[in-house]
Amino acid sequence: MNLTQSRSTGRFFSLQQGQVGQFLSDRVLHVTKPFQKATDCYYIGFDERKQAMRFMRRLGTSGQVLSLQRAQYMSQSYEIQITLDRTIASDLALWERLNIQ
Repeated sequence: MNLTQSRSTGRFFSLQQGQVGQFLSDRVLHVTKPFQKATDCYYIGFDERKQAMRFMRRLGTSGQVLSLQRAQYMSQSYEIQITLDRTIASDLALWERLNIQ
C-alpha cells in the first residue's frame, strides 16, 4: 500500500485497522494507533537497498529496534521501520526538509 496520494507533510490520514499516519517529510512517516500507549512506529524510505543497509548498520549499534522491508507505506523501494524513537525520526525529517529547501 503506497501512500502517494497522502503525501502532504504534516497532515494526518487514516490507515487500515485503526492506524493514523503522518508524513514528517517525504521520506519519514509516523504511524500510530490513537489512544493506545506505546504503538508508535516510524518508517524511513530508501530508493536502494544498499542505502538502507548502511543506515541500519549505523543505527543498529545504538540499540534501536529496526527492520528493513520492501516498501509497504513509502513511495521509495525500501523502508526501515523504527519502533518508538521519535527523536531519530524527527531529526531525520527536519534534516531532509532543510536539504530540500
